[in-house]
Amino acid sequence: MNTASSHPVALNSCALTCHNQTHGSIATVTPSAISKRSCESANVITSKEFTTLVAKGNIVMKKLILLPMMLLPLFISLASADDLVNDANYKARCKVCHGPNAEGKPEMKIPALKTRADRSVEELTKAIEDGNQTSTPKMPPFKDKLTADDIKALVQEIRALK
Repeated sequence: MNTASSHPVALNSCALTCHNQTHGSIATVTPSAISKRSCESANVITSKEFTTLVAKGNIVMKKLILLPMMLLPLFISLASADDLVNDANYKARCKVCHGPNAEGKPEMKIPALKTRADRSVEELTKAIEDGNQTSTPKMPPFKDKLTADDIKALVQEIRALK
């Protein structure tokens, strides 16, 4: 019989301490990890119940760690969206038609750039390099006015507007 799995654990003021006779170790679980039922109805729980409580605490901790990591890309993309309107090339070459906040000019049929943010990198790069001679007003080509890195940066910033 495994002594650790059947060894009772004493509850003391709703703090749980377990002495493992097999390995001689002591573990403590804080009150927040102990269910209300355990605190109110019992003074002794088995090591199996203790293990369950520790596992629940681990799940909560993982969620607390994962949440900020999952939100990080959102914050990064928000920062990149601000980069577009602060980009020197955008201010010098795009702002006149697409507006200071990339909102476009509907009265002139110039789209807000966020409506183009879902386009592929290739499509946006081509549009910036070659312009659009079929639109009214026509978008001029910028391949001779901007470097490849400048165009790549603008494309990334436009895509960040999603």
